[in-house]
Amino acid sequence: MATVRLRGIIKDFGDVRAVDDISLDVQEGEFFSLLGPSGCGKTTTLRMLAGFEKPTAGSIFFNAKDVTAIRPQERNVGMVFQNYALFAHLSVGENIAFGLKARKIEKSEIPARVKKALHLVDLTGLADRAVSALSGGQQQRVALARALVIEPQILLLDEPLSNLDAKLRVETRQRIQELQQKLGITTFYVTHDQQEALTQSDRIAVFFAGKCVQIGAPRQIFSKPQSRTVMDFLGRANFISAEIIRCGLAVLPGGIELKIPQDDLPAGKKITIGFRPHEVELFADKPTLTAEVCGITFLGEAEEIVLRAGEIEIETLQPHTGDRASISTGDKIPIKLPFENLNIFEE
Repeated sequence: MATVRLRGIIKDFGDVRAVDDISLDVQEGEFFSLLGPSGCGKTTTLRMLAGFEKPTAGSIFFNAKDVTAIRPQERNVGMVFQNYALFAHLSVGENIAFGLKARKIEKSEIPARVKKALHLVDLTGLADRAVSALSGGQQQRVALARALVIEPQILLLDEPLSNLDAKLRVETRQRIQELQQKLGITTFYVTHDQQEALTQSDRIAVFFAGKCVQIGAPRQIFSKPQSRTVMDFLGRANFISAEIIRCGLAVLPGGIELKIPQDDLPAGKKITIGFRPHEVELFADKPTLTAEVCGITFLGEAEEIVLRAGEIEIETLQPHTGDRASISTGDKIPIKLPFENLNIFEE
């Protein structure tokens, strides 16, 4: 297993800066996700960790050893690609054994290690099966077994679930998490899917436009995003423009006054207030404001209720219960905004 440090990593492709001055530390055995939209630099960062791309500037350290200039095959890193990159002309066992043969492992050791890797991913007995005869989920597990069979110090996963259907993604995600915890291997996981990152990771690095804009535990990043961009990307959110009128008090559009959990902003300061739809309390005893119901959408376990108060539109998510049927479009109801969980972003 390994600790990993990136210091001042920059990657340019001609005039395009794909990765812009990334520095981060990952602990031994940590499940660390790189999360962000397409084209934000997360896969390029992963490829630099693997050695497939060389940084334009900066350094990469594994266990305090500078590996920036070391070739991929000398880094002892296992990688699962988005498209799995399996060899169609080789059997399952031959695909898994490929990395062992490339590393010139003793031939007598290879069958046992392949068998062990197949057992790890619940594919025992399929060594002789053709790759083309496997389901998408099984192919993904073969790719994972091929990465693990070399006993890497670091595991790199590049959007490994993107080709699977929704139910299989959940099952495979759980399998990967359980396997990573069992092996204790330092893991980097690239994804654009917020749920994948939030449910699996010890920590998450959020990427935008080549920059790492926030690093933290899933709950921390979700609850206390450092920017509107991060909050908007990690799940649904309401945003209201406001202006500070005095310490700890802001005025919303339409003249609605709102206490905020920050008292160090000067009067006249423009801000944006962010909060999550599930944090809005309906029929509150001490309401923040009264709002009109504009729309109700049944989502199964929850309902989306859209409210409007003057110029302000608020989305809420409420657990589906029998008494919710009493709410109708056009009703005016008292609501309470989550004072302690309001996120204040300066403009």
